[in-house]
Amino acid sequence: MFARGSLVELLISSNIARYAEFRSVSRVVTWLPDDDGSGKGHLEPVPCSRADVFATQNVSVTEKRMLMKLLSACMDRENHPEELQEFENKTFLEFLRAKKLTPNIIHYVLYAICMGTDSTTFDEGLVRTHRFLYSLGRYGNTPFLWPMYGSGELPQCFCRLCAVFGGVYHLKRSAEAIVVGEDSLCKGVVSAGKRLDAENLVLGMEYAPPKYLASAPKGGLSRGIFVIDRCVF
Repeated sequence: MFARGSLVELLISSNIARYAEFRSVSRVVTWLPDDDGSGKGHLEPVPCSRADVFATQNVSVTEKRMLMKLLSACMDRENHPEELQEFENKTFLEFLRAKKLTPNIIHYVLYAICMGTDSTTFDEGLVRTHRFLYSLGRYGNTPFLWPMYGSGELPQCFCRLCAVFGGVYHLKRSAEAIVVGEDSLCKGVVSAGKRLDAENLVLGMEYAPPKYLASAPKGGLSRGIFVIDRCVF
């Protein structure tokens, strides 16, 4: 979770954060290919803060100046919109190349800070980079927080608060059908042969009818399990 993201702000404003424990991610790393063309690579810490940028040995002095200048421009984009207008219909990668950045700096910014791809649009790349930088320093040296006992704790936290205000949960009971009115709004669900009226319905996208997914945000989740025989640093 981003330290200044909407989810963290919701956890704070609703006081749900008291039901869970969080820790700051201590370090962000990226995979850099080796220069020998062998196809192998290694993990390197991503310089997040100003101190990290000037302390890292993987970025030259010239590259450090390039990186700091670029990150400052991304944070101050609203005050100088005219300088960025020419890139509105281009990709973020084209923007980085236009700034005469080295491949090393482009890798750090595009894949580690922006967490984008070669096809990420310029506007989206700026938003992602700004979100990363804006979350730095709030709770630690990186912009991320993680629940100490897994992300499954978050739904349970919301359930606890809901119960405080009279919410009732019926476990191990599935919905057999969704009752939709003429106005295309959900009126309830059918479970165990009985209709249960509800003003709102929350369910996973994989269970929703296709016609309700047209306006759903598109996204993805990448997971990986790595077995290592040594410390990654």
